[in-house]
Amino acid sequence: MRHGIGCDWGQRTTSCAIIQGLVTAKALPAEQIIVANRSGVRGDLPDAVRLVSDIDEMVAACDVILLSVPPANATTLRLQADGKLVLSVMAGVTLAQLAKIAGHDRVIRAMSSPAAAERMAYSPFMLDACTQDDGAVAEELFGAIGQTDALTDEAQLDVFTAITGPVPGFVALFADTMIGFAREQGVDADVAERAVRQLFLAAGNEMGAGGSSPAKQVQWMIDYAGTTAAGLEAMKPPGSSVWFMTGWPRLLRNRGALRTILSPPASTLHPARTHGRRRQTARHGAHPCPARPARGWYRRRALLRFVPYPTRTPDRRSN
Repeated sequence: MRHGIGCDWGQRTTSCAIIQGLVTAKALPAEQIIVANRSGVRGDLPDAVRLVSDIDEMVAACDVILLSVPPANATTLRLQADGKLVLSVMAGVTLAQLAKIAGHDRVIRAMSSPAAAERMAYSPFMLDACTQDDGAVAEELFGAIGQTDALTDEAQLDVFTAITGPVPGFVALFADTMIGFAREQGVDADVAERAVRQLFLAAGNEMGAGGSSPAKQVQWMIDYAGTTAAGLEAMKPPGSSVWFMTGWPRLLRNRGALRTILSPPASTLHPARTHGRRRQTARHGAHPCPARPARGWYRRRALLRFVPYPTRTPDRRSN
């Protein structure tokens, strides 16, 4: 079986990363991969991968096709797939849209990430009118470049597009926030970055190895009542539903092809918003928490909102 991958890419894009991961894992010999790329740029592709400029040529030569073109370019894309299995890692392109592109409904929608190059991607997928054998192909391909799951609700792919598609994505924002905090306390910039990088490496290994869930690990640290517990309690008040990453719902709302599925319920929003008043956030010069003035790193953590949910709208405070 020859697998074809149609893609346009620059450096570190998902399509090229998937190919690198498949070849590294020996899941697919480079000689059996044909890439259609109109730009003609090989980038980081293995030398043995065949590069063509005509996507119809690639489709005709392959039994399985993986599409990874920019979603905007997919609106007019039409394949002469003749019933061949078509997989897609295009963000926001639905199964119904894929069926129009392929000319049939033997399609699989998936999401992956640039971490595929290191075989560390999470690549969930959703079948349309495919057989179990088609699902096995998807599991084999995506399992070779990291972890994968077959989903039963297509809307969940929008969730993973937001939270696991970008790498390092939102995790890098959290890391930068921690670095900024350390620098505000007088820590040298290089030392702060080195420390936080090591922290995330260790934390990733710890959570990636399985064992206790992140929720149980957080609760264990709170129950231990050490120095970390106070910070965790402040960030996550007991009994409250806290939305740290308010950027996720906004990301989905701003994608025309993605559904808004992560909008927080009104009861968890900051009182300043639910009362129809101007939000008292760092953007307006005051931290949401009335007990702490806004300055330094608090202004920079645009998506990290440590909201105490007071019973009244916090007063504006000057720096």
